[in-house]
Order: sequence, then C-alpha cells, then structure tokens
Amino acid sequence: MKINPADRSTETNGTAEATVVDESDESDEAVDESASESALSAEAEPLTIGLPDGSESVSEAILSHRQMLTNPSEHGLVSASEAEDVRETVADLSERVPEELQDELAELETSVDDLVERLDRQERQIDELRATVASLADILGASVDFQTFDDADADDA
Repeated sequence: MKINPADRSTETNGTAEATVVDESDESDEAVDESASESALSAEAEPLTIGLPDGSESVSEAILSHRQMLTNPSEHGLVSASEAEDVRETVADLSERVPEELQDELAELETSVDDLVERLDRQERQIDELRATVASLADILGASVDFQTFDDADADDA
C-alpha cells in the first residue's frame, strides 16, 4: 500500500486520509501520468481514520498511543501484573475473614468483580489501541513492536 503524496494536506481536521494506489497501474509507462492519477483519485475512496483528541497528525497519534501502551498507569490504565496482585491478595484475605465480617467481604468481592470488569474493558481498549497504532503505522509504511510490562519483567528475570 502506498500513500499518494498529492493527497497530503497541511491542514489538520482531526482525520488522516490515505489513497491506495495499485502498483500495476504505475508500471504502464505509456499512460499519461496525470491522467492515471486523476483516474485513480476518482476510483479509490480515501481511507479515513479519526485521530485521538490532541493529535494533529498521524505520527502524533502513533506516538501518543505508544506512550499510553508503554506507561499505562500514567493514563489511568492498570497493568496485568498489578491486577493479578490484587486478585491474589483478595483471595488470600478472603480465606481469613471472621464470621462477623462476611457481609463486608461480600461488598469487597463485588468491588473486586467491578475492578476485574474494568480491567477487562481496559484490556479490550488496549487491544483496540494496538490495532489502531498498527493500522496507522501501516498507513505510514512503518512497522511497530509492542513491549508490555510483563515482557519487561520477563527480560529482567
């Protein structure tokens, strides 16, 4: 996939556009280049991806998404290892609860279930962010590798 430089705009309106150009059309030297470009522009619909708030370009969007994935705690996200620690702690504590605190334990378990649900939702959001970053990088003709805290912990061990 190639991005048509003629379609690039200096103005930002919160979206990025790219036009897919068929390479087989470019190999035909007998065709007038300007005529083929106008034909491609008429046939191909631009790919439009909404940019996140605060991003004025595709590269800025990629950078902000990567920062969110690299430092999830700075962006209100919880890492998988932190979530697992909370689950283990709650499980350990719930085994040692006296009878008179069972009602309070039930409330805490409900709270933990809510947190687990939130973590699952955040995990889905992270997956969506990764897909968006990969898509944006693909549009720019770049590749992207993701490293998670779990990967970093495994490298340190």
